[in-house]
Amino acid sequence: MLKRILLILCVVAVVCYMLVVFVVSPMLTDNNVCNSVRVVLGDDSEEFNVITTEEVESFLKSRKLNIAGHRISDLDADSVEKIVEKHPMVRKAECYVSPENDFIIEVLQRKPVFRVMDSQGHDFYVDSEGYKIKRANSFVCYLPVLTGYVDDEYINNTMFGFIRYIEQDEFWSSQIEQIHVTQNRDVILVPRVGDNTITLGLLEDYETKLEKVKLFYKKGLSVVGWNKYKNINVEFDGQIIAEKR
Repeated sequence: MLKRILLILCVVAVVCYMLVVFVVSPMLTDNNVCNSVRVVLGDDSEEFNVITTEEVESFLKSRKLNIAGHRISDLDADSVEKIVEKHPMVRKAECYVSPENDFIIEVLQRKPVFRVMDSQGHDFYVDSEGYKIKRANSFVCYLPVLTGYVDDEYINNTMFGFIRYIEQDEFWSSQIEQIHVTQNRDVILVPRVGDNTITLGLLEDYETKLEKVKLFYKKGLSVVGWNKYKNINVEFDGQIIAEKR
């Protein structure tokens, strides 16, 4: 008999708990008012932030999006996310309400990979997804600079993969400062160390060309000095032409 009573009490307790969680709690939450809005930079960008929390808040104000003080049931998180994602520096946004009734906007930033300063006077960044980002004065990031005769098609179809290759190579990612493209599409690299340039020619079989230059750096320039040659040319198959000063 006692076991039966305990079983009935347990069932009643579970039913009461379910009513509180799924019926009463949502009703109370719906009537709660949003206390404040908090912007969180929640991505893995360790080198630099391309956007600040203050800029996101200012962006929301410019869109006349007032959240604090409104009932939580009236807030549309999906709509807020879509608005925040219109900011050029935002890759993705996620919104939710905290247990303290704060409206949290978690922002994933775009990650610039290189900067473009072309022959037409355009100045912008390109992120890890190939997205073009307008240059802003609010941040400075030291990335390879692409200069010369380039257009969107050449950047996306030819140069983007090359720069990602450099970025993933420990030696070249720390070595290359500038990538210049001539009018006939020859590529010239400007290293950070030494007073010389590297001519790759057309951007074909660049993995092999860069390996040749790396070997020449380690076995040649490290012995005779970084400034002995003003240009290292590997545009021709099987050749390294080092032009002395």
